[in-house]
Amino acid sequence: GYHAIESAVSTININPSVAFKASDKLSLGFGLNAQYIDVTLSSAVDFGTACVLQEDGGVLPDGTCGAAGLSPQSADGFAEITGDALSYGWNAGLIYDLSEATRFGLAYRSSVEHDLDGDIDFTVPASAAFMTSSGLFTDTAAEASVMLPETLTASMHHALNDRLNLMADASWTGWGRFKELRIEYPDSPQPDSVTTEK
Repeated sequence: GYHAIESAVSTININPSVAFKASDKLSLGFGLNAQYIDVTLSSAVDFGTACVLQEDGGVLPDGTCGAAGLSPQSADGFAEITGDALSYGWNAGLIYDLSEATRFGLAYRSSVEHDLDGDIDFTVPASAAFMTSSGLFTDTAAEASVMLPETLTASMHHALNDRLNLMADASWTGWGRFKELRIEYPDSPQPDSVTTEK
């Protein structure tokens, strides 16, 4: 629960496109993508451990956590980050007739970078409410950038006879673009960011 309770990413992609026959054997297509993304990330927060760490770091006076009855995993709260964005990309493709029975297809969809704006909402247990007096663990704005990778797909279609077709495809996705998910808190005394590595 401290890593994740809910991790939900939803996208809606609107993709108007055009295609034309460049020659008797070659057809080309091109499209634009308007992509909306909605993200929800939630997790439990161990306020007992957070208190002890702040006490050890000199943020809170010694004995504060004990007086409040806080120890590691003794007082869990909740954090939920929500955000959305609208971004744009493009796609292109071709179909080439190798023969009357065989054709080859190639399709590319660009990467899309989303700059999300949202909020982080904390649920703080009563025993740890004093920790919010410095501005920590208070509801605030949040920002994040997410790069959704490009894809490349190659396909073949072969008519074995009038009743049977053989089809195959292979796809590549550039997941190397996705290095981390870094959530920034620009207007808060909370830590500058939280990073999830790939």
